[in-house]
Order: sequence, then structure tokens, then C-alpha cells
Amino acid sequence: MKQICTFIAGISFAYGSLACDVCGGVNAGPNMWLLPAARYHFIGFRSGFRHYESTMENLFTGAKSVSSDRFLSMELLGRIQFHPRWNTGMLIPYQSNWQTGDTLRTRISGFGDVNMSVNYLPILKMDSLGNMVHALSCGLALKFPTGKNASDAHDMSNQYPGTGAYDLGFMVTESLQLKKWSIMNEGNFIVRTAAKNGYKYGNVISISSVISRRIKFRIHRIEKPKSFSWKPFIGLQFQYMFPDQLDHEIHTDSQNNGSVLGLRMGATVQRKNWLFTANVQVPMYQALGIGAIQQKVQAQLSVLYLINTKKK
Repeated sequence: MKQICTFIAGISFAYGSLACDVCGGVNAGPNMWLLPAARYHFIGFRSGFRHYESTMENLFTGAKSVSSDRFLSMELLGRIQFHPRWNTGMLIPYQSNWQTGDTLRTRISGFGDVNMSVNYLPILKMDSLGNMVHALSCGLALKFPTGKNASDAHDMSNQYPGTGAYDLGFMVTESLQLKKWSIMNEGNFIVRTAAKNGYKYGNVISISSVISRRIKFRIHRIEKPKSFSWKPFIGLQFQYMFPDQLDHEIHTDSQNNGSVLGLRMGATVQRKNWLFTANVQVPMYQALGIGAIQQKVQAQLSVLYLINTKKK
């Protein structure tokens, strides 16, 4: 039976500014993955939900207003493993954003920025059964300004699915398999460029560590029993967002910079060539927008179909 020695690590970088300073299309930065083993192509679908609340105070009256921002993303993604140590991936996103305030409700939908990535595994150790036991992946990703974006910088710019600028991402991922246990450590850095309107979202640093355990079970039937592989996981992710810039100067009205420490938990289920992943992330500590922005629960679901690169 096929063994998948590590689970999906689909990492989205970056955050945004303006209306909701850490959400919006700007969250969809370059994506890179250390995916199941190193012998599979894949094609799949991923959907995510993010929720934020922002509090603003009127400078004249002192009255506070609260807005709620919700973002639903749907992504078509795929990977080609053209060498045991090299792979390239692509992601095409579509996003719908809702912002609800005291007197205003808006919705903006459209295609986001296309992502492309390439990954190299300088370390790839397998056991006698061909299962991965230790892997180190170094990745490079580029996000293209293909999505729907704001023509100028204004209070609703961040509600658009795209940012109008190129982003470059770097990531290092280590995966260790210890019998039924897996540990994955990641570090990534995203570099942002300025859009035509002169606005540049802040760079982002992210560090995470996740531990998981593989569990096998069977459904006994009169005919051939069905076997499944289940992998619950839990871990921490820390992110720091640098301040935004407008015309090469720090944008003083933006509250983008800050940090978030989140608890991530979920599970993967594999049945033959199908791999299902679901996870949620809840903030444990956050200091965003000097306390004006509150990140709420985030969730993600993905379905992948794996294609073995080796012909039988």
C-alpha cells in the first residue's frame, strides 16, 4: 500500500492594509509546498475562510465603529514533480470579500494573483520501503499581478482580490518522520514590491512548527476491506508584518505592522490517490494595528488527487 510520509503544508504569506490591515487579497502571497513524498504530481482544489474585526475611532467625536471583514478563497492548484528533488507548482485563486460596518456593507469578488513556485530538496532520505524519513526543501515563489486590484490607494484597496504588484517568496522546510510521528518546521520570508499606484504592502516573516501522527484504520466489509490513512496534526505559527509604504515612505495611516502567534490544528485523510486536508487556526497572541485589528478563526479545506511519477 502507498505510504505518504508527510502531509500538505500549504503556506500563504503576507497580510495587507487599509480597511482591514491584515486581510484582503494581499494575504494571497506566493505559495510553496513540501507535498506528499517526492514521487507524486498532483492537481487539486483548496478553499479558505478568514475573518477579521477592525475598530476605528472618530477623531472629532471619539465614537468607535467596528467593521467585520470576511474573505472566502477558492484555489485551483497543481504540481509537477519533474525530478526526484525538483518540482514546480502553480495556483490560480478566486476570492470574495465582504466588509460589514455600522452603516455600510460591501462585496468585491474576482480572480486573484496567480502564483508559481519551484522547490529543490537538497536532503531527501528514504527508508528501505521508499518512504520519506528526512527531507529539506528550499523554495522560491513568484506572485504575478494578474488579479482584480484597485487602480489607486484608498480605504477599500485591500478588499480587492489582487494587489497589483509582484511578490517574491523564499521558504525553507524540514520534515522528519519518526516511525508514526512526523515533525515539520518551516521558515519563510516574503518580499513585496510597489504597485503602480505607489503603494507597497509590508514584507512578512513567518515561522511554524507542526507535529502529527499517522493512524491507519480499515472498514471491514463482506467484499475487500477499505483502508484509510489518517493524520491529525497540531502546531504553532508566528508571523511578523513590516509597515506598509506609500511612495517609498512609511505609510503613517496604515496599521499593518504587527505580530500574530496562532495555534493550528487539523487532519489529513488519504484514500488511495485522494488526499483530504482540513485545518483551523486560532490566534493565541496578537498585536496588530496597535490593537485596532483582531484576527479571528481561520479555516482551510483542500482536496488533492495524487499521480505517481513512476510507471508501474
